Amino acid sequence: MDSSRDPSPGVDVVVVHFHSDPTLLARCFDSVARSAAGSGVVATLILVNNGGALPPESVPAGLRLVVVESPGNVGFGAAVNLGIAAATAESVLVLNPDAALEEPALGAFLAAGRRVPHALLGGWMIRDGAVERDGYIDWDFSCERLVKRARWSDALGVDGIRHVEKVSGGALFAATAVLRRLGPFDEQFFMYCEDADLSRRARAAGHPLVAVGAARVEHAGSASEASFHPLVEAARADGAIRVTAAHRGRVVSILQRVELTIVTCVGLLRPRLAPSARRARRARLTAVRRWRFRATVPRMDPGAVT
Repeated sequence: MDSSRDPSPGVDVVVVHFHSDPTLLARCFDSVARSAAGSGVVATLILVNNGGALPPESVPAGLRLVVVESPGNVGFGAAVNLGIAAATAESVLVLNPDAALEEPALGAFLAAGRRVPHALLGGWMIRDGAVERDGYIDWDFSCERLVKRARWSDALGVDGIRHVEKVSGGALFAATAVLRRLGPFDEQFFMYCEDADLSRRARAAGHPLVAVGAARVEHAGSASEASFHPLVEAARADGAIRVTAAHRGRVVSILQRVELTIVTCVGLLRPRLAPSARRARRARLTAVRRWRFRATVPRMDPGAVT
């Protein structure tokens, strides 16, 4: 494992590690190495340790590695910011530890970045053989999401890209200077919806949001998400409310909270709902109660969610 750094590597790939699945993490690292080699790109892996033992043996030989130690579990957005602060390349890719690049991806990101300067570029996220459309649409209400999902088409432009409403933080590529100018992530978000907030701020600042069809990314999904953990659901609810409160105002945000409460309560009425799912849905309601009618609240404390 080579921890040395080139003064001007082509792309810095930021991966946040928090008790990540070792198999998925190794797959992620290997995909970065293969894509860099296949695309003729010099890549440096910036691994932000947000908690848990690091598996150095999973880093492919020859892949440049920089480890950034965070002061504990600071949340996804804050950890990404630490990684971007350590970047020296002109371009950065933020990549989930449970995601894997297909070989042409890094080259496709760079080519699209040259065609659409100052853009935030999203990978073409694939999960279970289907495009993750939620990574490209933006919404405040559940009914709005359903309509947009139904209208979504996987079609790309003749140049293989597509202008979208949102880019996913699971595979987000941009010029390092652009990301730093945008923040990049608002650290008031603990986990989830940081990318929606960043996308809205980028659009308002005139930065195009583009999905790159040739930058395919296989997304496995995290173990915590699969288990429907209360922390995941509380963070999702908190993030959704925080985005709407920041960008749509207090009235719209309160209406969103009402809808979220109704949808969650209806779900709790299901007679065969598993106990783990019931606890997770109640965690959503805890997040709503914490906001109540407020315009803003302090950052979510993950230790308070059980």
